[in-house]
Amino acid sequence: HHNILEELETHETFPAKFDRISNDVSKKLAQILQTAFQDRCSDIHFIPSKQSLEVFFRQKGRLRFVMTLNETLGLAIINLIKLKAQIDMTKAFLPQGGQFIFVTYRTEICCRVSTLPCLHGESLVLRLQSDQLNKMYCYDALKNTPFAKKFVQVLPGLWLISGPIGNGKTTT
Repeated sequence: HHNILEELETHETFPAKFDRISNDVSKKLAQILQTAFQDRCSDIHFIPSKQSLEVFFRQKGRLRFVMTLNETLGLAIINLIKLKAQIDMTKAFLPQGGQFIFVTYRTEICCRVSTLPCLHGESLVLRLQSDQLNKMYCYDALKNTPFAKKFVQVLPGLWLISGPIGNGKTTT
């Protein structure tokens, strides 16, 4: 026999449990964003599978697998991102876009968000943009290379830069 008073005292209340879960989701999202910033990633991809959410970082133009989140945490993170980006959560079967600002290491990162319906739910891509990231990309790309110096001297004028998504066209 269980005493109902004992059970009430030992079990977490709904608001307390909700706050704890919400805090866990926010911490996990912050961890993902901070890691992507530290690794100088241009994009974070959240791709759902049957029972999980896979996270990829785009780094120097290449997509790199980072982690798998369980379905519950993955859905909570996607909903939190959509909430922050002011994207309509009721329209999961339509492509949508938005943005939000995330601050890490005293740097503001503008996260442009795009969603796209897919087989197992909704995929989501975050494009990370900040002045500090742009400076790092430009420095890495042009770092006094002989090619860059020669290119600038030989071809003055208007340049058309093209290439695949995430290859640094904007930052270059």
